[in-house]
Amino acid sequence: MLQLEIPMATNIYAAKYCREQGMTVILDPAPAASLPAELLCNVDIITPNETELEQITGIKPASWDGRLRACKALCDMGVGVVINKAGPDGVYVYREGVMKNYPTYEVEVVDTTAAGDSFNGAFAYAMSCGVDFEPAVDFANLLAAVSTTGFGAQSAMPTRLGMEKARATLRRKEEILP
Repeated sequence: MLQLEIPMATNIYAAKYCREQGMTVILDPAPAASLPAELLCNVDIITPNETELEQITGIKPASWDGRLRACKALCDMGVGVVINKAGPDGVYVYREGVMKNYPTYEVEVVDTTAAGDSFNGAFAYAMSCGVDFEPAVDFANLLAAVSTTGFGAQSAMPTRLGMEKARATLRRKEEILP
């Protein structure tokens, strides 16, 4: 899991090294910035929010078509899969030429400070444990939703027991279709 709060040269080196070692390279492009091709061609999965997606591609993801074009543009730049974090709309995954919405869970939102980082951490954790892609997205979506029910970042993170309770009690919102 890479992010842009370290020097770009470090990200490029790490992405290349991890790719050479057969590891999955996940990039959280935050804070938003333009990204060099040398990095993007070594990224398997990128997880931009809507602002980052627009800044990287120059395409506003305000509609299904706009989001689809922006995600396709990122893949055309060399990225394998785009997971676009869209807040109350959940996430949109673009892979192998198809975009799908994974709706978020219905929660009473208190503070969204940690939602994006929570999603990224949970997704990377699930993938590193061998969880298949779609269940990993769902797990990350659930943890991100639960993280918005408390104040702050670390203090809002659920425990394993909290996640089990959330999985058993929370409902997903309706899927957004084109």
